[in-house]
Amino acid sequence: TWRAALRLLRFAAGVDARMLALTVSTALAGSLAEGFGLVLLLPLLAVAGMNFTGSSTASRLIVEAQRLLARAGVPHGLWLPVVLAVFLLTGALRSMLRRLQSEMAYAMVIRVHLALSRRVYASVVKAQWGFLVRQRAGRLTHVLTAELSHVTDAVSLLLSLVNLSCLTLLYLAIALKLSAPMTLLVLVLGGVLMLLQRRSLERMRTGGKLFSESVGEVYAATDEHLLNLKSVKTYNNEERDVQLFAALCGEVARHARNNARHQAAADFRFEVGTLVALGAVLLLALGVLHVQAATMLLLLAIFTRLMPQLASVQSQAHQVAGILPSYDHVLAIEADCLAHADPGAGAANPADLDAPALRLESEFRLENVWFAYQPAAGDRDPGQPVQQAEFVLRGIDLDLAAGTLTAVAGPSGAGKSTIADIANGLLLPTRGRLLLDGRALDPAETRQWRRQVGYVGQETVLFHQSVRDNLLWARPEATESELREALELACAGFVYDLPGGLESVVGDRGVLLSSGQRQRISLARALLRKPTLLILDEATNALDVENEARVLDAIREAIRPPGAGANAARHGGLTVLMIAHRASALRRADRIFELENGRIARSGSWEELNG
Repeated sequence: TWRAALRLLRFAAGVDARMLALTVSTALAGSLAEGFGLVLLLPLLAVAGMNFTGSSTASRLIVEAQRLLARAGVPHGLWLPVVLAVFLLTGALRSMLRRLQSEMAYAMVIRVHLALSRRVYASVVKAQWGFLVRQRAGRLTHVLTAELSHVTDAVSLLLSLVNLSCLTLLYLAIALKLSAPMTLLVLVLGGVLMLLQRRSLERMRTGGKLFSESVGEVYAATDEHLLNLKSVKTYNNEERDVQLFAALCGEVARHARNNARHQAAADFRFEVGTLVALGAVLLLALGVLHVQAATMLLLLAIFTRLMPQLASVQSQAHQVAGILPSYDHVLAIEADCLAHADPGAGAANPADLDAPALRLESEFRLENVWFAYQPAAGDRDPGQPVQQAEFVLRGIDLDLAAGTLTAVAGPSGAGKSTIADIANGLLLPTRGRLLLDGRALDPAETRQWRRQVGYVGQETVLFHQSVRDNLLWARPEATESELREALELACAGFVYDLPGGLESVVGDRGVLLSSGQRQRISLARALLRKPTLLILDEATNALDVENEARVLDAIREAIRPPGAGANAARHGGLTVLMIAHRASALRRADRIFELENGRIARSGSWEELNG
């Protein structure tokens, strides 16, 4: 538990060491102010008329305070107002420092949250596509929202613990000066109580882990159930769906109750233990050590403050123990994503975006490509080789000549979309090579290659923003004329007839538009990038035959404009890879590859394959 807490504090120091040091320093200064105010209590009571005699440290403190007032030339009649004023000013200073420390601690927590959020999100988006498709979206959402929120709660609690620890140490230092035997006894009894709480800490950590996992299941289920809500209502399964969701929420509630019960039990045991310890200390002080009144009064003030401080320390320590599994979970997800990062997607890689583009000039080729989705961790023995039955693609040889429209057809599950993802550089071949103009494409170059690729999938999802924002997301610097050109090429001119035109908000995932309209906007977005390779993965399946023909005819014009020769079109023009199954779309392809069970069964033009 404490190792994880120290890791979290080290991360916070890495985010802003200066702010963290100032926060701790302010907490220490506030503790010193409170300690000074506590020490002033005895001189204040003495000048108010209470009689303290003896040779104890407390009595000597009163004498020194009175001598200081005399040396300062303060008249005896003004001792009480002066000491009272100093006492009140010290309290005000303590309150001001507490406020400042609270503000700084909050600022520190926010900085840690932002830094960790950015770091973890960056690891997710830079992970390989083949890894991401095996993850539950709700799991990642849970980590990036609830778990990160829990981590910031842990940082806040740890900073509070630092504050409490400073104050506790100061109380102990004053108490040691007043009476070492009594203070040592308190330390021994407090240590025994802390040791007895170790088992409770472990229970809280285990309970926190179970709570985190159950909340993650609720997030994942929420995401999946909401996406399938239309099917749920169609099948009249609302009540069953509610029961399934309620069962998952019940698990969360059960773990939360268990954690609360462990926390309450630990707090009760510690509070009873501190009361017993305080009673034993008082009996020892009065009956055995015969502590003088002044010392006893100050010690009593210290111990009555110290015991609640210790109770707060142990209570917050239990809360931290229950939250720290969230930090472990966040780090585990981040490590998993980093272990599966895209080649060349490191922190220093953004500079590669300034490197020369990898343009398709003559041919892009898949050469003897085999591909298998690697099982997620734990699904397969790491030492077990990939069996042939696991391969989605087997020995694919497919060439895309520049300035042509190439189609890939075949039954569902034949591997068509996998070919699209490999051509896009999202997936890397398990075996085989990708050749760009005769040169093997290095895995580290896939990010550069994707700058030249436009992609439109069969499941079109738009952002809950305006049409303009959705288009500019692909190319922020695009001009108004370029937007219009891309929209016209995609036969998406309907957007100008929407109530707000390009400023019309499309709704969550584009729900305010039809599926065909979403596909055409997505196509316009891809064309706005001015790619050399355009991949259409069932991108026209939501269009009627008439609109599909209009879109594909427009794309063919972009491939080979009227009046341009075939040879001219093959150099630097648009090249299209189309995944399709409709005959109306396949007829427009220059060449068709038919897949069966991950292999190319035959290839040729429409006439050659259907003659």
